[in-house]
Amino acid sequence: MGPSKKPQPSTTPTAAGSRTVQQRKSRQELPYHLLSSEKRLALDIERVDRYRLAVSALGDFTVFKTEIQTDVWAYANRTLPKLIASGKIFGIRSRVGGPHFADLVMPDEGIDLDIAEDLAADTITKALSRFEQSVLRQWDGHRSDAATLGTYFIGLCSLVFPGPFRSWQRETHRLQFIGLDVHHSMSATNAWDCPEAAIYDVEFERHIELIENPLEKIIVRLDSDGLTDREIAEVLDLTEKKVEYRLKKSRLAGQARWEAEQAADDFRVKTLVTA
Repeated sequence: MGPSKKPQPSTTPTAAGSRTVQQRKSRQELPYHLLSSEKRLALDIERVDRYRLAVSALGDFTVFKTEIQTDVWAYANRTLPKLIASGKIFGIRSRVGGPHFADLVMPDEGIDLDIAEDLAADTITKALSRFEQSVLRQWDGHRSDAATLGTYFIGLCSLVFPGPFRSWQRETHRLQFIGLDVHHSMSATNAWDCPEAAIYDVEFERHIELIENPLEKIIVRLDSDGLTDREIAEVLDLTEKKVEYRLKKSRLAGQARWEAEQAADDFRVKTLVTA
């Protein structure tokens, strides 16, 4: 007599399970950002309920990573740059922050849409870690005045926005004072022509490794290969202004790091001399 076979688990969905799957599909016939606010809110409530249950029962954060974060990130990437470029983000921020943030105003010269996209990307990245815990512990979609998760996240971004915005302002003002040549290439010298080039190459690679933004890394490497801003823009399908902004930002970061390391070296030397 052969070994008994274990019965295979039933793959036939229950009526309740079929209804749930069908409801999820019907809610997302369109991308999240194209849904009406009522449908977005209903989808958000269903997702958050599943998310909290999974975290509570299994410590499983998959629903947030694969569903909530994906759609809200895309929604914010479409919405936030326009709010920044149009100046509307400053109105949202002043209402949320009150008089303490009255100094946060739209620059007289405005903000280019390409720069607004960079500011939005930095803001979204910083806000996302707060958002995960806020969704888990605070967001209540059943309130009469509940905002969708997309709108809720934009509000959270407005709280985080002053950090990236002020960093950008400092970089812009610093450029005006140091007279940085924005057309100076970051390319290394050939090691056969200049013995110091090998050292420069090491420093250049270290600079590349410390750049957090993947697009900025590519722009800096293309710049080091001798491509002009226009050529880089054509290769990456960007505007010249965005390429120029990223190169300025990278050069300022490298210069600031070099100055900090030089000051630390000088301090160590002085300490050894006076010891």
